[in-house]
Amino acid sequence: MFAFFASKEQRLYDAAEKGQLSEVMEYINEANINYKDKNGNTALMKASMNGHRAIVDTLISHKADINIQNKYGETAFMLSCGWEHIDIAVSLIEAGCDCSLRTIKANNSGIDFLRNLDHFHIVKVTLNLLLCFSRLFVYCYL
Repeated sequence: MFAFFASKEQRLYDAAEKGQLSEVMEYINEANINYKDKNGNTALMKASMNGHRAIVDTLISHKADINIQNKYGETAFMLSCGWEHIDIAVSLIEAGCDCSLRTIKANNSGIDFLRNLDHFHIVKVTLNLLLCFSRLFVYCYL
């Protein structure tokens, strides 16, 4: 799409997909942060699948919906796991993503996507999950 004619939402989406943090910052407060393309993907999903950690963190801090599902039922968490961007998967877990959501055709959950990663990645994510839950427990109960 020609950038001149693109909406603010499309510009934010395109910048997130390409890893252009300064462009994301330019539009993040003016655009609908949860804008979806024709496949239901959001800027957060595109940044997650393309490994743009700084943009993912920025979108999360600006309250992007981390549990939106595209037309296939995929979430940013599933896409980050599918493309093996574990650091982004951990960020999404720490932000409270719902790993139990399921895809439409295969009925896979976020946990199923984790199972497809090699053992090192699973251990790393599991340890981060435990750390995240222990922090939550301390915060809520102590």
